[in-house]
Amino acid sequence: MLAAVGLTLGAENGSYVRFNFLLAQGEYRLSSLMVFWFLSGFVLAWLMSAFWIVRLRMTRRSLRKQLVKEQHRRNDGESAVSGRND
Repeated sequence: MLAAVGLTLGAENGSYVRFNFLLAQGEYRLSSLMVFWFLSGFVLAWLMSAFWIVRLRMTRRSLRKQLVKEQHRRNDGESAVSGRND
């Protein structure tokens, strides 16, 4: 929605800028470049966040598995100890 508002407001601004990139150059509307870079940053931030969330979920899953194994090991140890005292 912000991109649409930016393009709408930028349509009135007809200034062109020369944009040099690695292999070529071109003239683009300033508003179009601003929207492009804003959306690129937004997508990049989403990808980084998604990677971080997936990594945290995988860590949480492995820690939960370790916790379940430890609980089973402790329960088995307690039942063996209580079985000897009877």
